[in-house]
This record gives sequence, C-alpha cells and structure tokens, in this order.
Amino acid sequence: SAVIREYLAQLIDNFGTTELLLNEIPCFTEVVEILMATGRANVNVSLSRNWDHLQNKYVGTGHPDTSKFEWLVNHHRDSLASHIGHYDMLSYFAVASNESIGRTKMELIEKMMSPVGPPPAQTQEDGNE
Repeated sequence: SAVIREYLAQLIDNFGTTELLLNEIPCFTEVVEILMATGRANVNVSLSRNWDHLQNKYVGTGHPDTSKFEWLVNHHRDSLASHIGHYDMLSYFAVASNESIGRTKMELIEKMMSPVGPPPAQTQEDGNE
C-alpha cells in the first residue's frame, strides 16, 4: 500500500493534475481513497503554492487586499505595455489616430503614468475615527 501511494504521488507530480491520472487508472474509487489518505487529492494546494510564487514574482497579479483601483491600474498598464510591445497594434493605433508611430508610442507611455485617473479619496476605517 505504501509503495502504491508513493508511486501514485510520483505519477501525480509528473502529470501535474489528478484528473489526467484518474482517467488513465481503472480503479477509480481505490485511487481516490489512496489520494485522500495521502492528501494529494487537493489540487488547490498545488495551485495556491504556484499562485503565491506568481504573486511574489509579478506585481500585477494582485492579492486579497488589492483594491479595485489598483487592479484597474495594473490591468490598464499591462494592456498599454502590450500595445507598445506589439508593433502591428502600435502602427494600427498610429494610422487610426493619424499620428506617427513614435508620437503614438510616446502618448501611450505617458498614459501609463496615470491610466485611469487620480486615485479615489482615502476613507477612514471604522476603528480609526
């Protein structure tokens, strides 16, 4: 039983998800019982570890305390950076606005400073009155 558990743990690590593995093994209920016993059936644990890593690596992924304004700023900045980075999209914007590509690029970079306007007014928390 311990050998099977270790083998299944290695398979899950190799496959990345339990769904692909469960479709390949005919003894569905036994596999689920073993997975539950080893604690490997919870795919969310693996996802949360990866999500924490991504949140630490990339600023724009946010966190539970991210405000709507911060999320919008990150979203707009990412979009503007993507438009600047893709030359075809940048040239499309330049032709549509009847401006040069350089001027359009400069305007998009300037817009990245404050893409959604000024931040909302700070409100006091209920406990800080």
